[in-house]
Amino acid sequence: MNEKKPQTIILIAAGIVLALALIWALTRGAHSELGAIADRINELGYHFISDDLLIAYDDADTTISEALDKDEASLKDIIAESKEYGFNSDINKRGGVTLILARENAIIVACYLIDGEIELLFTQIDIQFIADKLNTLGYEFQAGDLTIVLDEKNNSIKEAIKVSETELESILEESRGYGLNPDINKQGRITYIVANRGSDTVQCCLVDGVIELVFTQNTAS
Repeated sequence: MNEKKPQTIILIAAGIVLALALIWALTRGAHSELGAIADRINELGYHFISDDLLIAYDDADTTISEALDKDEASLKDIIAESKEYGFNSDINKRGGVTLILARENAIIVACYLIDGEIELLFTQIDIQFIADKLNTLGYEFQAGDLTIVLDEKNNSIKEAIKVSETELESILEESRGYGLNPDINKQGRITYIVANRGSDTVQCCLVDGVIELVFTQNTAS
């Protein structure tokens, strides 16, 4: 009787179990680290889980400035936003730099870590996302057709568009025709976007990255 065969099978099985355990431990560790980062970002008002976060860049012994290939002067607005969120935002600090991206509605959150700790965090509006949303309403826009004319926190649509009460009622009626239910007094991050379509200017207002109001104005003289 060959006694080596059962022993070989046991060793193979043990090796498989060990490998699976190692993969599980590494995966759990990565998810745990991303989960902690998601929790920190969520303190700013977002709702991310670890699976929402994408590692877009990872390099050792570098700086955020080198990773972006930009100096402090050209990144002053980004640095100011990041400091407003409470991060050190030292783009010249050297270490292992990791870029993590996440999107909630039309807002892209870009988060630079140094040695696993958030150093710089800023946000951008995903113009292509807005173009795609507008196109579901019957338009045919490309991202390059849209221009952001206002992007301001702690504002409302009513304060941002500044139109008369008569115009406002017409605007609300048109917007409801698109299936929207605009709340022009809702406070949040207001993003005001315009795009030309022939003699009309299509105007779109977002609250916290969600389209709240869409209307058109004829610009023909």
